[in-house]
Amino acid sequence: KRDIDPDAQANHEASMRKLDNYLDIAKGEISRLDYIISQFLQAIRPTRPELKPVSLNDIVADTILLLDPEITNRGITLEHHFADDLPTAPLDAAQVKQALVNLIKNAVQAMTQEGTLTLTTLADDEGVWVHVADTGGGIPQEKINRIFQPYFTTKEKGSGLGLMIVQRIVREHGGRIELESNTGQGTTFRLWFPLTEHQPLRIAAGETETTD
Repeated sequence: KRDIDPDAQANHEASMRKLDNYLDIAKGEISRLDYIISQFLQAIRPTRPELKPVSLNDIVADTILLLDPEITNRGITLEHHFADDLPTAPLDAAQVKQALVNLIKNAVQAMTQEGTLTLTTLADDEGVWVHVADTGGGIPQEKINRIFQPYFTTKEKGSGLGLMIVQRIVREHGGRIELESNTGQGTTFRLWFPLTEHQPLRIAAGETETTD
C-alpha cells in the first residue's frame, strides 16, 4: 500500500475547495443573469393577469418557501405575520408571486447580516394588503420618485426593471403601491389588491405613481 504524501493531500483538498468556490460563484452569476433576462422579457412582453380567487396568504407562503435558502444564506432574519381569515381576492398567483420575489430580492440585497425582513398580510373592507419591510439603508428621498422608472437602479448589478414590473403587475390587478422609506432605517412597500375585479389603473407614459 502506497503512502499518501500529506502535502499532496493538503494541496488536493485546497484545490477542491477552490474549485467548489469557483463553481458557487459561477452558479450565482448564472442565476443572476437568468433573473435579469427573465425581468427583461417580462418588461418587453407583459401579459394580462389571469384572475382567480386566491388567498394572498398562500401566495406569500409559497414565495417564502421559494426564497428561504437565499434569505438564510445571507444571514437575514425572516418574520411573517399572516392575517387570520384573510378573504380571497381575484389574483394571478404567478404574477403576484413574481412581484413579491422582486421586492424580497431588493430587500435582501439592501440589508447586511443581522437585517430583518418582515412580510405582513392585512385586509380592509375593499381589499387585501401585503407589506414587505426591510431594515436596510433606505432609499434617498431624491431617488424615490425615480425608482419605478425603467432601467433606473441604485445597485451596481441591477437591471432597473424589477420595481417597474412590480408596479405594472399591481396596476393590472387594479391595485396600488404605497412606499415608505427612511434613510438608515429601512423601506416598506405596501401592495393593495381589490376584492372585486377592477379596471387596471393606467397612467401616461413617463409618469410615476406617487403616494402620501
